[in-house]
Amino acid sequence: MQASWKVVLLACSLFLLAGCGRAATNGTGSATPSATATNAATRPVSTPAGTVSATNGTGIAISLDQATYAANASIHVSVKNGLTTAIYTTDTHASCSILGLQAQTNGAWQGSNAAPCPLGRVAAPVRIAGGATYTTAIHAGGRQPGTFPAGDYRLALAYSTSPDAVPGTDGTSVAYSPVFQVQG
Repeated sequence: MQASWKVVLLACSLFLLAGCGRAATNGTGSATPSATATNAATRPVSTPAGTVSATNGTGIAISLDQATYAANASIHVSVKNGLTTAIYTTDTHASCSILGLQAQTNGAWQGSNAAPCPLGRVAAPVRIAGGATYTTAIHAGGRQPGTFPAGDYRLALAYSTSPDAVPGTDGTSVAYSPVFQVQG
């Protein structure tokens, strides 16, 4: 019963932290001691094969395959745990992943449900081992294909280095992807 309570509290905390953002799951990874990232937009860093990446000073690198996407494109993402310890988070966010999708509106980051998770279940815990990489694709729509509204976006990962902590509460961290654009 206590584990169910933690999952519900985690889901509520992530909902509040990400501003109603959603995320997707599809991989494995690892973590090191957490460091809280700021809410400022992350400047992209060019990496091989045209990707962009951001570490936010957390040891967690979130990389995108592009900096600009068409409204109907999939956003291919990898989360590299650069820590020596595992990190823990939950799924059922954007496209049922571990990442919350946020859009910039009037200069502020807001959760976006342009990529909902249609699973209809309680969020499951996800462990990413130290040094491991989690990969996923974020798609607009839910059960039906859709399009992203034009604008600036980023992905947010709320995580902890403790399997018992609830991401998004005290003692947890948030890492952000580089800001990317969707063109209409």
